[in-house]
This record gives sequence, structure tokens and C-alpha cells, in this order.
Amino acid sequence: MKKIPDPVRDKLMAIPGVMSVGLTLDGIEVQVKKGTKVPAEIDGVKVETIETNEVEELVGYMGIYSPLRPGVVLNAGSVGFFVEWRGNRYAITASHLWKAGKWKYDACVAHMNRIVGELERWIPYTEGTNPRETIPADIASVRLYPDEKCSNNLIDGDITLGGFAEPELGQRVFVVGRRTGMAERTVTHIEYTTNVGGDFKLENAFRVDKPFISGDSGGLVCTTDGKVLGLITASGSTYGVCTGAIEGMKALGMEDAKLVQEPALKIELSIGKNVMLVNGREQPIDVPAQIIEGRTMVPLRFVAEALGCEVDWEPKDGKTENVIITRAR
Repeated sequence: MKKIPDPVRDKLMAIPGVMSVGLTLDGIEVQVKKGTKVPAEIDGVKVETIETNEVEELVGYMGIYSPLRPGVVLNAGSVGFFVEWRGNRYAITASHLWKAGKWKYDACVAHMNRIVGELERWIPYTEGTNPRETIPADIASVRLYPDEKCSNNLIDGDITLGGFAEPELGQRVFVVGRRTGMAERTVTHIEYTTNVGGDFKLENAFRVDKPFISGDSGGLVCTTDGKVLGLITASGSTYGVCTGAIEGMKALGMEDAKLVQEPALKIELSIGKNVMLVNGREQPIDVPAQIIEGRTMVPLRFVAEALGCEVDWEPKDGKTENVIITRAR
């Protein structure tokens, strides 16, 4: 299924207690308040229900994003970060989102109601083995489609990811997931090995001091200055477990991958011309750059918007006194 049929989405959203509807490999995922009854199938489409407490606030990361950003919805969890490797761009997330034995090369992966790429590499395990098998990392790579945009610029805070690092004891970090949004944690354990549910024993992990919310799995853990430390993996009652990013990328055989960088932006304006060049592409402008009394004047709105900002004027009665420029997140 490439897209949720509108009649199915409308029927689900009409049920009291339904808070969001998204696409997964097996069908549709619906987040609801606890106690909400949702059919297991609608119009022949399988529906999976995830309950949450009424007091929990769903953050904006549950929405539709383009470009994709760290922490937003990917499949049944969250995306951690984006890398470039061998001519392709990849979203890095948790392999356990596919459950044991559900992996398949080229399986379609969704962000909300659109397919954004295909599963390419992962760390497999066998559910319920005894004794539990040990895996080096809980990590998977999704090869994004060529026209799918992505960015390692965090939604909240003026932070763009740059490089990888190992976690340190006592370190203050940010965790970024579709349900939690962006929140602070402290690293309490490193070089940590633990059993994750009844599924597998995880090596090369670390712990933080507070649990995560269901749906955060695969999301980002980073330093306060934007170094990638790992991925959100699992939650205990009082703590969270994370996969180390460096060991995880080695386990995937992608240790030479580089973080996707924001493209360089070059804006060129010629005096008297009603076009400007943005990274070499022509863009029409209403008012050309001009030299007035020895000073070069440029059209503020067009330059600001090219830089990713929003421009507004107050008041709006034609007698502008304030120009407001807001950097878009």
C-alpha cells in the first residue's frame, strides 16, 4: 500500500480517541487514547493500534515532514539521522521496528502516508531464542528514493548534526523521537550489555536516566553540540537503552558513511536585473538590486526567503512600521 485511502483515514479519524493515523509495512498504525476501540481491519486494510495515556502530549513530530528530519515518523518508529554512502542517501533507524524475521531487502518504508525508501541493511535476530542471541547493535539503513529530501538539521534548537562520537558517563544529551520530541537526558552507563525484552541481548549500548515513549524507537541520541551518539532502542521503567552509533554503523558495514550535510547556498544579485541566482538557478524578483546614494540596496523579502526565512510586515494596512524575519525550522 503506497498511500492510506482517504475513506479509510476518514473512518479512523472519526472514531473518538483516535489521535493520529500513519502507514506501516503491514498496514495502518493508529495512535489512540487508552481504552479506545478500533477495528482490526477497515475496508480490507489491517489496522494496528498503539495506546497512550490521555495525559501524554503528542508533539509536532507526528506530522508530515519534507525534508525528513531526525526524530520524525519512519515506519512504526522514528528516524535517527541521515548519511551518504556509495552515491545514495540513507535514513538510519532501529532494526527491531520490523520484528524478528520480518526483514526483506527492498521492503518499502513509510513516513506517515508516503513511501520514502526501501530497507537495505539491518541487524537480524531470532525472536525468543534461548539463550538469547547477542547482537552488536539494533540498527537498520533505509535507502531513500532519489527525490526524497532529508536534513540533519534538528527541528527544535539551532543544531545541525556534524560527526559521530562515543557517549561519556554523566554527559548531557538530547534524545529526539516522534513521541518525545526533543528532550534532555543524562548518560548513566556506557559499554552496556542488556536483554531487550524477550528478543535479543544488545551489546555496545548505553543507558540514559529516563525512559522513552513507545514510538521513539530508532530516534536520535546526540550531544548538545550535534555529535551523533546513537539510536533510541528500548525503555525500562526508569531508564532508556540506546544503541551506539559508531559500533552500529560498523555492524552495518557502513562505517565510512558521512552525515548528510546542508547544501551550500549561494545567492547572486546583479544591479538592475529582475532575477537573482540561487545556487545558479534563476529566480524572478519584483524589485532589482539598486545603488542609491552610493549604497547597494537588495530586495529583503526575496533574499530572506532564499535563506529559508519567513518575512512578515506589521501593521498590514500599508503603513509598515515593523519587518519581522523568522527563521523557518
